[in-house]
Amino acid sequence: MGTLKNEFEKLNLFVKFTKEEYVNDILDGKLYMKNFKHFIDLEKKEKIKGQGDKFEAAFVTRAVDLRIIDLRTKKVIGVSKEAEIIERYTEASKIPLYCFTYFPSEDFKILEEKDEKIIIGLDLNPEEKDVFIKDFGEKAIIFPGDFLKKVLSSLKKQNILGVAKLVQYCDFNFLDENRRKLFENGSIDMFFWKDLFFKTQREIRIVLPEKRIEDSIIINFEGIRDQAIVLDTEDLLEGEFEIQKSILY
Repeated sequence: MGTLKNEFEKLNLFVKFTKEEYVNDILDGKLYMKNFKHFIDLEKKEKIKGQGDKFEAAFVTRAVDLRIIDLRTKKVIGVSKEAEIIERYTEASKIPLYCFTYFPSEDFKILEEKDEKIIIGLDLNPEEKDVFIKDFGEKAIIFPGDFLKKVLSSLKKQNILGVAKLVQYCDFNFLDENRRKLFENGSIDMFFWKDLFFKTQREIRIVLPEKRIEDSIIINFEGIRDQAIVLDTEDLLEGEFEIQKSILY
């Protein structure tokens, strides 16, 4: 048997922050997926970064003192002090995805230890908490530990390829040759890249790389009504939770 500290490191939570009107559908086994275009257009529409991100499903290069050269004449036809180059496959924006949040053990702190129980809470700074309160819904659904297994198993039975991964937060100011090669080879990793700006969101996502949709799709899976926990978002972020030590060992 490991120490409490070692076993506590295995603790993690999958959480979906959502609006109250969507809670019952999720509990009953309905995942409402939008395509990447929705999130790309959302930033353009709202003019702010949040749930929207114009860099989704793309390879982004940032440059300074950029010169645009006519390949035929070799003459400079334009200059720019700063530029963002967004490369994206034509069909990439039509691929559906489902986003939620992953809190690893390091996001928690032990507030009190009793004989058979521990009291824990999320250890986020005010700015991080504000991201979830402002940019996401007023309800927090804590998914059961086998949530991903349930969804991916259901997708397989429907002959739908589903890929689930943590989002990789990247410095788009740095030209990463490895990411460039992955992008050029059409790797599905491109659907899990986001700018460092979004790292406080702690995102994990399910992507259906072989599907193409014009707007949205509902994926059915085994319901989680009896296993999930539903809280107000602020209660999850500010609250204390009692856990039996036995579930950690």
